[in-house]
Amino acid sequence: MDGFANGAIRGAILRHVAAPLFYVAVAVWGVAALWVSITDWREGRIPKVVVWSAALVVCVILLVVSLLLDNPGRFGLAVLGGAAVGAFMVLFYFLRPGVIGFGDVRLVALNGLLGGWWGLEWAWWSLFAGVFAMLPIALVKALATAWSVKRRAVVKRAKEDAVKPLYAASPTDESDDIPELVEEDAAKPPGAGASEGASSEDGASGREALKQAWHTTLRAGPWLCAGTAAVVVFRWVEVGVV
Repeated sequence: MDGFANGAIRGAILRHVAAPLFYVAVAVWGVAALWVSITDWREGRIPKVVVWSAALVVCVILLVVSLLLDNPGRFGLAVLGGAAVGAFMVLFYFLRPGVIGFGDVRLVALNGLLGGWWGLEWAWWSLFAGVFAMLPIALVKALATAWSVKRRAVVKRAKEDAVKPLYAASPTDESDDIPELVEEDAAKPPGAGASEGASSEDGASGREALKQAWHTTLRAGPWLCAGTAAVVVFRWVEVGVV
């Protein structure tokens, strides 16, 4: 009986030690996530040193916590979670080049390591939550850019149409080429000629602007970190460290 009591006391003490250590792991991840998010938002890159350093520290802490809890399988789940979502993102990275950077792949592996502490499915939830947080913002950005590009194109064509008749009817132009241009333009439907070139150019610039807006918004670091933070907080409140 005394042995059982001593074992229970020892287990309680270890749990009280394990919990603060786990909080340290979350804090390390949080500092790295904030750093990565700010850098990715401002510069469009995710520092490799920050991600790998945080992953190493979090990995060591989770290993110690799992040993204190006498449950090394939890550490195995965390590593498996990080490896699984990381492998998925590596595959996506090669199948869809240019959509994400390899910095995002490393970040997803770190997020999966932390989420995987509660089970493999939570590593996946951390990834999906980040993607879901990202898509509405990207859609709003793309729509706003599309509206702006279309408005500029309409204004540009309106200005060209307003200037063109004045140029054709100008009495000061005595060049023999002017009548030919006027006759040629008169035979064309409204909006043809120079406006066709402008329309084509506007369409190309519009597509490029949309593409740029999409890629700028899809700097995934902040959204992946936000989604992971939501999952970790939810699971933490639901079940605690263990």
